[in-house]
Amino acid sequence: MITNGICTVFRTAGKAVLKAGAFPCMWQEVRAYEVQKYGEENADTAKVFIPDIAANIRKGDYIFFGEMSDPTDKELYSGLHVHSITVNNFGSRNMRHIMLGVR
Repeated sequence: MITNGICTVFRTAGKAVLKAGAFPCMWQEVRAYEVQKYGEENADTAKVFIPDIAANIRKGDYIFFGEMSDPTDKELYSGLHVHSITVNNFGSRNMRHIMLGVR
């Protein structure tokens, strides 16, 4: 699988912030606004493909493009939020990957 960078995943456990890992990934981002009845709303999304199907990533985790060590609260909550996980464990070893839907 071709990758275009590294992504870093964090999760919260109470008030603690835990680093779930840094993984090579293919990051495809869409920056957009959605116009609603009472104004604009941020509609940024991304599809993130990770070639490691054993990666411990859960819905609700925060993900950043690039390597990061200890984010501040402001940085953590400005990260994208994992809302869907698809494990594609079929085909040859080079085809297997995890696809994340994040916003």
